[in-house]
Amino acid sequence: MNQHSVFRSGLVWLALTLVAPLGAQTRQEAVPATPLTTPEGKAANNHIFAQQVVNEIMADNPDILAFALHSSLPGEKPGTPAQFCVASSMDLIGLKDEPGDVAVAAKDQLNIGLAPLGKITRLKVAVAFRSASGQILGFCMISFPSKVDKLTAHARTLAILEILARKFPDQASLFKPVA
Repeated sequence: MNQHSVFRSGLVWLALTLVAPLGAQTRQEAVPATPLTTPEGKAANNHIFAQQVVNEIMADNPDILAFALHSSLPGEKPGTPAQFCVASSMDLIGLKDEPGDVAVAAKDQLNIGLAPLGKITRLKVAVAFRSASGQILGFCMISFPSKVDKLTAHARTLAILEILARKFPDQASLFKPVA
């Protein structure tokens, strides 16, 4: 079963309070059900603090085309194959990260370049994000219009990273339930 059909079939569930490692289970399998879930990967149904922060950043930056936070469940190290999209301005919640995405957090990378987003070209920034104490929590992806130059995208990304560091003291705070 491919990743996209997982979302359409509604098999992916985010675990909001799960702390124990999932062992060999992959994100393509259903994650154990919790009180709050995200059927079909819909951002509107993602009632966790990370999604609230994504929504706030998008509202404060109306020119940003897309924004997403990727991490692992509490108890699992970010930058491993367990990493997935935990919050997004698009309906990609639960999407398992590709190896290149995993490497961004694992190797503390910053990548800026043109990439497709549907039928348009965007300036995509992928960068590891941290807590205020410096712990890598995962990576964020920010899509700017292609007319934005790399230096401007870098400066704006740094400002967003500062916001993320203030908002998330640790990995578990990403998954804190919100109303």
